Amino acid sequence: MGKNPKYLKGERFTLHKMAREGKIPAVKIANQWRFRKEDIDRWLQEIRNKETLSK
Repeated sequence: MGKNPKYLKGERFTLHKMAREGKIPAVKIANQWRFRKEDIDRWLQEIRNKETLSK
């Protein structure tokens, strides 16, 4: 996970819960969740686009 919790400004527990629930792009390798910055950036942009369209 590295620097991503700081990048995402989230608590580790919350990020892991969101990953388990499929709410955030992540891959579990062994017992560690991995978050790719590129996937997170794309996911955040999709959320922003949906918010813009709903206004």
